[in-house]
Amino acid sequence: MTVDAAGNAHVTGYTSSIN
Repeated sequence: MTVDAAGNAHVTGYTSSIN
């Protein structure tokens, strides 16, 4: 799992924002 600049959690390889 990674976290983008907006603090949204993502499964590895998943790039769409989770708002």
